[in-house]
Amino acid sequence: DVRFRDLCLAAIKEGADAAMPDATGAAALLYLASINVKEAHQVLKACILQDVDLTEGHLLGGKGVVDVALEAGNVWAVRAFLSRGASPLVAPAKGEGCCSLIEFAA
Repeated sequence: DVRFRDLCLAAIKEGADAAMPDATGAAALLYLASINVKEAHQVLKACILQDVDLTEGHLLGGKGVVDVALEAGNVWAVRAFLSRGASPLVAPAKGEGCCSLIEFAA
């Protein structure tokens, strides 16, 4: 939705931190990683350019940003995260990181 995108971009411009956990303990960055549409990509790009530390294990259910993007089939987000330094080795609680998903998909 374009209105949602515009609200998010305005919030980022005003200093909102996409890596800040919400009430559930997850960061907006993780939710954005799971949405594979153009508007979400635009918001995610703004977040990444905000210099969010992608090497940290922003976890949602034990999964990092690359894991969430891979599971959602969001190739654009996976490439964006990896190109900006996200670690594909952030280990989820069950011990299977995105490297296991990549091996499985190969």
